[in-house]
Amino acid sequence: MAAVLALIVYTERSSAAHTVAVWVMDRPVTAGAQFAEADVRRVDIRDSGSAFNFERRTAAEFPARYTRSLSAGDILRDDDLEPLVAQSVVNLSVLGLPPVAAGDRLNLYATLPSGQEALIGRGLTVLSVNGDGVTVLVDAKDEASWIAVSSSNQPLRAARADGGRQASGAPMNSDQAISILCGPACATPDATSVPASP
Repeated sequence: MAAVLALIVYTERSSAAHTVAVWVMDRPVTAGAQFAEADVRRVDIRDSGSAFNFERRTAAEFPARYTRSLSAGDILRDDDLEPLVAQSVVNLSVLGLPPVAAGDRLNLYATLPSGQEALIGRGLTVLSVNGDGVTVLVDAKDEASWIAVSSSNQPLRAARADGGRQASGAPMNSDQAISILCGPACATPDATSVPASP
């Protein structure tokens, strides 16, 4: 019995003494901002032995951008960062840009030759806004396509993409959109629903 008790006490002391160094945010940052050591401080926390997700690398070791906005006191997780090489910065002109700021996310739509609006960018992180111009982060693999869209006279429209909500749907024209938004009130009445004349 004494041996079991000694083992329990030893295990508890070992666990209490084992710590892990993590990055804790010293100040708030916006999604898309570049990871900088001035934003964080190293803190030792007790390691509970669980598979805790945290970033271990320094900004010099891992040039990256924040994938989401963070507050002071947040522990920096490894999924809070995306490598700089994975993203490209693109400037776009948007008609009727909704109120957005750095760190917000946008869904971008383009008008197809058929007159249909198509979702071409989902949840793009805003870096800056200047009038109807917006600078966003896009996947580096899509950079050439975004540059082609940016340099065209293709009108773009945007909607603010709030967390957790996913825009979806096939391209549609304005008649289809109005029909969807209006619902049954816009349905064409059939002959059976027309009131009889007196």
